[in-house]
Amino acid sequence: MSESEILREILDIYEKYNPFFNYLILEARRKIIPYLHQVEFTARTMLRRPLRTLIADEIGLGKTITALVVLRKMWKLGIVKKILILVPRILVRQWIMELRRMGFDRWIKRIERNTINYLVYEGFSDGVYVASMDLVKREPYFQYVKKIDWDIIIIDEVHRLGKDTERFRKLGEGLVGSFPDRHALFLSATPHRGDPEDYISRLRILDPYLLSGRNLDNIKFYSLTHNVLIFRRSKIDVNDLYEGRKIFTDCQLEAIVTSATEEEQEYHTLLIRFLRTKVSEFYEKIGREAKALGLLTALIFKRASSSPYAAMRTMENMLRKRAEFLRQIESKMVSLEEYEEEASSIANAIFGLSFDDYSDYYEDVSLEPDEVLNRFAAKCSIFLSEEDEKTLRRLSDLAKKISENDSRLKTVKLLVKAYLEQGRKVIVFSEYKDTVNYVYNSLVNELGKDAVVRMTSDEVGDERKFISIRRRFEKDSQCKVMVATDVASEGLNLQVASVVINYEIPWSPIKLEQRMGRVWRLGQTRDVIINTIFIAVENDKDVLDIIYRKLIAMGRSVGIRKPLVGEEAIFIDMKSKQIPLQLVEVSRNKKKKKFSEHTLITEYLLGGREALNEMVEAIIRTINRLKEDLRRYNIFPMIDKTMLRKFIKDCTGFNDSQEVFNVLEKLLKTVLNNAKRRGLKLEYDYNKDRLIIIARGGTPIGIEDPVTAYRYIKKILEYLSSKTRRKVPYIVAYEDIDADLYIYKTSIVLVDKQGNENILYSEPVGVLIDKDGLKIVRGSELLNLICRAINRFAFEVDEYRYDLNEDDKLRILSMVKEFGQELMRKVSLDFWRYRDKLSRYYWRDRRDNWAPDLRTCTARTGNLIGIIKFTSEREAEKERTIDPLTRKRIELKAMRISLNYEKNAGREAIDVSDKEHFDILSRDPNTGEVRYIEVKGHAGPSMVAELSEEEYRVALEKGEKYWLYIVYNVETDNPQLTAIRNPIKNMKVIVKERKTYCFKPYG
Repeated sequence: MSESEILREILDIYEKYNPFFNYLILEARRKIIPYLHQVEFTARTMLRRPLRTLIADEIGLGKTITALVVLRKMWKLGIVKKILILVPRILVRQWIMELRRMGFDRWIKRIERNTINYLVYEGFSDGVYVASMDLVKREPYFQYVKKIDWDIIIIDEVHRLGKDTERFRKLGEGLVGSFPDRHALFLSATPHRGDPEDYISRLRILDPYLLSGRNLDNIKFYSLTHNVLIFRRSKIDVNDLYEGRKIFTDCQLEAIVTSATEEEQEYHTLLIRFLRTKVSEFYEKIGREAKALGLLTALIFKRASSSPYAAMRTMENMLRKRAEFLRQIESKMVSLEEYEEEASSIANAIFGLSFDDYSDYYEDVSLEPDEVLNRFAAKCSIFLSEEDEKTLRRLSDLAKKISENDSRLKTVKLLVKAYLEQGRKVIVFSEYKDTVNYVYNSLVNELGKDAVVRMTSDEVGDERKFISIRRRFEKDSQCKVMVATDVASEGLNLQVASVVINYEIPWSPIKLEQRMGRVWRLGQTRDVIINTIFIAVENDKDVLDIIYRKLIAMGRSVGIRKPLVGEEAIFIDMKSKQIPLQLVEVSRNKKKKKFSEHTLITEYLLGGREALNEMVEAIIRTINRLKEDLRRYNIFPMIDKTMLRKFIKDCTGFNDSQEVFNVLEKLLKTVLNNAKRRGLKLEYDYNKDRLIIIARGGTPIGIEDPVTAYRYIKKILEYLSSKTRRKVPYIVAYEDIDADLYIYKTSIVLVDKQGNENILYSEPVGVLIDKDGLKIVRGSELLNLICRAINRFAFEVDEYRYDLNEDDKLRILSMVKEFGQELMRKVSLDFWRYRDKLSRYYWRDRRDNWAPDLRTCTARTGNLIGIIKFTSEREAEKERTIDPLTRKRIELKAMRISLNYEKNAGREAIDVSDKEHFDILSRDPNTGEVRYIEVKGHAGPSMVAELSEEEYRVALEKGEKYWLYIVYNVETDNPQLTAIRNPIKNMKVIVKERKTYCFKPYG
């Protein structure tokens, strides 16, 4: 059916190129709903060749999905075939899962130690290669990878490519910076970490044409990078500026303070005194911080503060191994210097900026830090005296007693029960596998095994077990609690849960932010609660007062209330517009010091509450200075809501996802009605204003999102549409307007040096011609017109004379081309401004081959997709009032046009109107086809044809050989001819009282 073919071709073009439709991925294992900030990125970059940019959205805004949607589009269009994705090792699984979700299954290849030889032998055939960034930076892997002609390289957590690091030199400069025409997508939620040169160095990788030796740390440069090199949006932006509704729910941090037992008071007092004494003794003797001993005290502190079980594991291991390592030192099998070097490595990794840093450093060991820390703690037991050994034994004994009446664990269990009664799902996080096992076993005893799952490296290491646990937590209503380590859950998006409980205290705001991001993200439907449990002991209170009330609550409202359990709850409202910043260094006393959890813990153990407070004050001052720099230099984009909305509408044809959904829902209803007329047994109904499809004998299907609506439109169109297209479809619709709609495919093309044209973008564009003139229609307006045409479908024109006069043709084609040129200008304006102004400032070499560029890119008006004629009863009434002389003249003109049409078609035609009850007898000398033609002429655009009783009898008798030629607009400069075969079969017939037969559109 022609009306279905027009719609199908339009939707096919949208699916390939329109930024909204790019997200309606029917083969996706889980539906992807397009959000405006993602659509904006796709729209602003849709003409870029090469595409080289950084997606720097906050945690939870769907950066991975955005990148993969763009990648899938480029893959489907044949732009990229060899794809390299470099990520921290801990994220490899997540990326593979998301690639599978997008339908890349059979193309995914993993670069690992056990696959590299085969991949090299195979020659790295087309596909999507996923690898740990720290594996690829090593030899010989880097040399193998560097030789491949990659079409695109995607790097997640790109802030890890710090200036002057091996990652930067090899992965950044070696694979991306050295290939300026290669596509590259960078991702990072923390692109700027306090060092402008570090940040700019990564922008230089993306744009190698930035000239060296230029100071780019200024507002002019940063402003020009917005929406060109960097895209940065926050949760507040999405809610207030993009969607105008609460996409991201509210989130509150609650620090819950619970009372401590006598054993817990003694345990923490003895622990702090012991560790502080060890650090102070060394510092007084040597005059500097001991790396190995400093790390030992920090890890004992963290493990002992995590859970009594983790404390016992570490302390008992140290006591058991101390004698063995002392012998190794005495026999000089190992040196203290080796311990110091190892301590630096562990401190940088495990106590670094985020909990997953160590997994890349320790590529060969277990994912969890427990093993590394316990092994190192055992080595460092040589620093302990006999008296220290006694203290450790006392601490271990106290930990054992505490485990029998653990205040923190009791509080967590009560909290979990309270949240389960509210119908929530809960994640309990710990850094350590030992603590996860301890909490998991206790919760299983309390709630039963069906209610609790565990996620540690043991589960992650088994693919089937991992998928089973994740699916169980997401889908099983009985499974309500997950107890997980940070590293095992990294990359998991767990929006099904709305509560996070930090079992031990995270000293780093970044770690807290990452945990929040597991649940407070796109798709979360409930307000999020983040609990951290504090015991009423001195060190917990110090951390609560200094780190939580000051550092984490920066600029946010803080309150106190009675908690569900415990003594009190200090809550922090996370709706603040401040974006957490990830610092590399802290300025203190005119000196710069590396910022990490290790730094904070060491400061606390050395100088107590006062020293920790001074350090936090220095961190806050540094963050405030950085925020001021970000604001003053306009480093991240400021978003204007009005301009944003206008850009989206101008560049896509749609206002937002809701409008796309509304149009698709209307289209679905339209094609359902059309399918029913064609015999497809489908019904539909509404439930609470939501469309429901009902197949006979099937389950009702609710249409609740644009993906589902689009899926069923495509299925129905496949049933309705012809497999082969013989000509441009022309349909007539009976409506309350009189207009012609010509639908063209317009494209923006890149012309290479050889003159070959590569399509950057295509779009269906309608030109509506009515009494007011010519008008471009597109997007939602075009689809709504097509809905009207299908709903009021009258008939399909089998043949027609598409013969606009030269002026009209030129105007139509010019309008479509001008639309394409203007679209290119709107999409590319920021990109053109960036290249032009930086070249004028002499900060950038203008000699690049990047597109879009006015010298190499232009709009092209492509093929005609279809013609829709809207006709009304008004025009038919006008025709009936025409005087007989004018009527005769119109009929003669219509006959001449029809005879001429037959002649041009190679058929032999004669006028028989004076002796037969039809007007023209036509015969094709080549095929022998005979046509019995009735001609009806109209002064205006009416498409009604009235037949006498005798004429109707001939039409009935001749059947498929009978043709009705309607020639309309006869009295204009641009008469049109439409030919309908067997009109009795293909048009609606109304019998008039005077027994004439009137063929007219369905009404």
